[in-house]
Amino acid sequence: MIDLPAGPLHEVAVLGAHCEDIAIGAGATLLTLSRANPGVSVHALVLCGAGTEREAEERAAL
Repeated sequence: MIDLPAGPLHEVAVLGAHCEDIAIGAGATLLTLSRANPGVSVHALVLCGAGTEREAEERAAL
């Protein structure tokens, strides 16, 4: 596991190839980071699925 810096965290960027990759692969880590750093901004990029009916689901999941 990679150690994270001990200082405050202001922004996190996550990338996923599919809509569920971020939620399944990093969901618990993002939740832990968000709880430990109130106000942190999470920027997510999903590389497929734009313009589909799943896009609303992807946004709601984040």
